[in-house]
Amino acid sequence: MGLKKNIILPDCCYRVSVKLLIQNEEGKYLLLKHPADQYWNHEWWFIGGGLEFNETPEICGKREFQEESGVKLLSFISEPQLFLTAKSFRHNYHTAQIFYSAQAPNTIESIIPREWIAFKYFSLQDMENLLLWHWEKKFLEVIKKRWKIW
Repeated sequence: MGLKKNIILPDCCYRVSVKLLIQNEEGKYLLLKHPADQYWNHEWWFIGGGLEFNETPEICGKREFQEESGVKLLSFISEPQLFLTAKSFRHNYHTAQIFYSAQAPNTIESIIPREWIAFKYFSLQDMENLLLWHWEKKFLEVIKKRWKIW
């Protein structure tokens, strides 16, 4: 469905999105590459999207994964792993991103996404050198501080 680009939400309102932290056996995270257009520049994103009215985060995560990949998630852990809020860089509203762990089929990297360019797994260190969407950058900043990985 998507949020209209010209909508103005009051400062007390947030657009809530669910992001999926899908890791493979090596601990790498699955990202999607966005095609370039007037708004985007081939950034890499975690799979996810906007929480629709009366939708649970689990239903949202499963729906978004299936919309973007054409296949079903193997599992979804309903306990949030991370919660981030900020004002959107490109739009005039505040957003809340809730990150959940999930498991995808092993063949996910061989699937051609419906509206995206590719699925690919990356280590946290490799993600530092990618062109990431701003939420993925914030995720890396928080993880580095919290876990003191590198």
